[in-house]
Amino acid sequence: VAIAALWHSGWRTTRLPRFIADDNPIDILDFLNNDELREHFSVDVSARYRWEFPNARIEICADLSNVTDRQNLAGVDFDEEEVEGGYLILPDKETLLGFVPSIGITLSF
Repeated sequence: VAIAALWHSGWRTTRLPRFIADDNPIDILDFLNNDELREHFSVDVSARYRWEFPNARIEICADLSNVTDRQNLAGVDFDEEEVEGGYLILPDKETLLGFVPSIGITLSF
């Protein structure tokens, strides 16, 4: 049985203004990497058992990834919506996988 915990500070990201006027374009370099996503945290659990035979081996495994089902952020995409006088910039946060269970059986000769 193994347990692993992973934590790291949030990755750099870009926060854009919510509205960009038609007559006032922005320079993306003024905003590039001006923010940080929240911290990443994950706890994973793994269990394995093996039977040895004279000419073969059977191994079963069970893995639980992100057992706390934390919605860790992978990044932010932006959608734009044209409105009168300019554009609304709508952030769309992308998350990594939540809780993922898996099982496996291996037969080796």
